Amino acid sequence: MCPARRSAALRAFTLLELLIVIAVIIALAGLLFPVIGAVQEKGRKTQARSDLQQLVNAVNAYQTEYGKLPVPDTYYGSYTGDFMFGSGGQGGTNGDLMYVLRAQPRGNWNTPQPGTTQPLNPKQVAFLEVQPARNAANPVSGIDANGNWVDPWGGNYVVGMDGNYSGLTDVFSFDYTDIRRETNSTSGEMGIQTAVIGASKGKDKVIGKAGTGGAKTFQGSDDVITWQ
Repeated sequence: MCPARRSAALRAFTLLELLIVIAVIIALAGLLFPVIGAVQEKGRKTQARSDLQQLVNAVNAYQTEYGKLPVPDTYYGSYTGDFMFGSGGQGGTNGDLMYVLRAQPRGNWNTPQPGTTQPLNPKQVAFLEVQPARNAANPVSGIDANGNWVDPWGGNYVVGMDGNYSGLTDVFSFDYTDIRRETNSTSGEMGIQTAVIGASKGKDKVIGKAGTGGAKTFQGSDDVITWQ
């Protein structure tokens, strides 16, 4: 064999060597995918915390401006307790609240018509600015077609507010058993000492981590919550 052919033979991959290289690449990819997924999930939680902080700040700013919380003056029916948006409770989804905080002339409260002043924000102060979700068919991290602010997993952000001004606010109807609550000495009401709480149900879109006896905990769940 001439030197040129011998050199070419030494440089060439055999089929076995090529298969080994492919197998190594596949194995490395298999190891990296979970890591990449964990990093992406951590990024979503960071985004959710940031969104919720903006939301809490916006509600607090509204209260400073108007001397009250952005809840209807007349509750649905005879309800007079804490008010919650985004959980399917008194406020249903969070869209009505977003219209108020974003100074949008829409919403179910007093059924304002497009082009008119938002009744709960007559000064038209934009306390919150949120971009529309990029994918209208599968909205995440933005305002969906119905005006709701959805989290990085596509679920409604939940907002609890001290609707009866007792100094305590509950969220998720006491589903978390490991978050400390204070008790109002006069009424006996329990809750967290804050005017507003923001929360996300996380990737599984389920409140808390199920425990024994139907109890649920915040620790160990993928939920995100803030009231600071």
